[in-house]
Order: sequence, then C-alpha cells, then structure tokens
Amino acid sequence: KESTHMSLKVKRTKRAKNHLSRYQRVFGFHPPYQVIVDGTFAMSAITNQVQVWDRLKKYLGADVVCLTTKCLVREIDALSEAVDKGRLFEGAKIILETFQTRKCKHKKCVSALNCVKSMVGPSNAHRYIIATQDRAVMEELKTVPGVPIVNINGGRLFLLNPSKASKEFQQNQVQRKLNVSGVEERILHNLNQRHGLLKDEIKLHKKKKARGVNPLAMKRGSGGGKKRKSSHRRTNKK
Repeated sequence: KESTHMSLKVKRTKRAKNHLSRYQRVFGFHPPYQVIVDGTFAMSAITNQVQVWDRLKKYLGADVVCLTTKCLVREIDALSEAVDKGRLFEGAKIILETFQTRKCKHKKCVSALNCVKSMVGPSNAHRYIIATQDRAVMEELKTVPGVPIVNINGGRLFLLNPSKASKEFQQNQVQRKLNVSGVEERILHNLNQRHGLLKDEIKLHKKKKARGVNPLAMKRGSGGGKKRKSSHRRTNKK
C-alpha cells in the first residue's frame, strides 16, 4: 500500500510539473506563483487538515504568494449567516486574512465568482493561479485561456488539466509561428534570387571587359614549338 501511495504521489507531482511547464512556456508563468485563494478552498483545507501555503509551495515546487480579496472575505461572512457552520466559516476567514489582500476595485462586495472573474479578466494578464472548490468558478474560468486551477480532493492538491481554451490558444500560437516562419522563408528565397541575379550581372560585366595578350602564354607556345622540331630531327637521323 505504501509503494502504491508513493507511486500515485509521484504521478500526481509529475502531472503538475508538466502542466506548470506548459503554463510557463505558453503563458509566461514564473515563480513566485500568485495564488488567489477563495473561501471554499479555505474551508476544504480546514476539513482536510491542509496547511494551505505550505502545501501549495511543496506541490507547485516553487515559492508562492497566497492572495485574497475583500469580496472573498466578505462572502464568508454572508455564508456563515446563512448556514449554521459558524466555526468552519470563522476558521476559513482567519486563513484568508493571513494572506495578502489584492485590490479588486469593487466598492460594493460582489460574489466570489464575479470577483475572481474580474481579477482574471479576459487574458489573465497578471498570471494568477486560482485555488477554489467552487464548481461555478471553475467552469467560468475554463473559458479564459491560461488560468491554472488548483483544488483539494481527498486531502490532496490537484492542478486541473489545462482547459480547452488554453489548448486552443497554444495551438493558435504554434500556427502563428509556423506562418511567420513560412513568410521568412519566402523572403529569404526572394533575397537569394536577387543576390543570384546580381552575381550573374557582375559576371556579364566582367566578360565585356577587353583583356590584353598574356606574354606568358606566348612564351609557352613558342617553347613548345621548338621541342617538337628537335624531336622530329632525331627521328629522321634514326
């Protein structure tokens, strides 16, 4: 059982590394990773006894900066009033309040979904990783390319597979590079052709130039004639 557990842990870590390398290569992610943590993730961390910052750092294999917003903290207060789980919500709020509060520009607090969506924007320009258990948030963020999502499942962290939008963005990027390389090839081909034409023109100009008689060639010719005469006399004597 221990060996099976270790092999699963290695696979899970390797999968996370592969996903992160893709986000680094395609979308420019780099350590320290900025992770926005919402209330649902904090509550799941309490239930599963997960130390958020420590586990994220180990799982992602690099330094992380855990972030939250005032909307995410306020939503916990609203939920605690609606549901009779005061201690759980209180613990989640304490966890979020230990993180850096990133300004979300909302004068009035909005839902976690709307707040996280506004933080990410249309392209996730600030390269946020989102730690959430909220299915609605996950589904919404899957429509934006380049948004890594981490959740807790069975007491373990999981970096979800890149979304369809992220894969399509990568494919389009590769296609653009191929198109650019094709244009460069055509430009080089045209330049080579022009360069070749210029060479031919230089050769033609060189051929048109009048050249004088080479005196060395004349000496070689006269010397060769004398040798032939002497050899002819020897054959007659015989």
